[in-house]
Amino acid sequence: MSADLVGKENVWHTVVEYFKHFRYGFDLTSSAPSLEKRPSAQFDFLQTAMVPDVICNTGNGLKHVMKTWKRLSQFFSDVEITLEQLKKDAHGSLVATTKTSLMITEHTLRNVFPHFCAEADSNENGSDASSLGRKLIGQRLIVWGSSRFEFDERTGRITSLICMSDMVTPMLKLLGNLEDVSTVFKTDEKACA
Repeated sequence: MSADLVGKENVWHTVVEYFKHFRYGFDLTSSAPSLEKRPSAQFDFLQTAMVPDVICNTGNGLKHVMKTWKRLSQFFSDVEITLEQLKKDAHGSLVATTKTSLMITEHTLRNVFPHFCAEADSNENGSDASSLGRKLIGQRLIVWGSSRFEFDERTGRITSLICMSDMVTPMLKLLGNLEDVSTVFKTDEKACA
C-alpha cells in the first residue's frame, strides 16, 4: 500500500476516533485546573490528532477545543454525540453528520439562555419567558449538526474543525411555534446573578 493511501485512510480513522473520544462530551471526572499537569485521554488524543494551533470555530488551539467540549458538557446534561455519516467533500475535507442528544437543565437556562433568569428575577409573578424556561427544564433535544475537518496533507493531523448545529428545528418541535423559539434564542446583555 502506498504511503499516500495510508495517510488518506488514516484521516478517516482519526475522525471516527475523535467522535469515540467525545461521544459523551467532555469527561468532567478527569478535568483539572491545568490540562498540562494532568492530561486526560481526550486531551492526549487531541495532541496526537490535531496540530497545536488547530482552528476550531471562533478560536484556535487544543485548549480551545477542550474548552468548547467542557462548556457543552457543563451547560447541558446527559450529552451523547453520534457520528451518523462521514463523507469527503469537493475540497477534500471530511464532513461528519452528527446527532447530539442533550438534556436542558436549570443550569442550561442560567448559562445558555440567561435572559430567562433575568426576566424571572425582575418580575415577581414570573414572565412568559420564565414560564417558557420552566417548560424547557428536563426536556431532551436531538440536535443534528455537521463538523468539517481539514487536514495537513503531510502529517495527516487536523488543522481545522468547523462545527455547526441546528438547535432551531428541535426547539420548534418542542415548543410548537416560532414566537416561543424566538424568545428562547433572544440575546440579552443581562446575565443571571
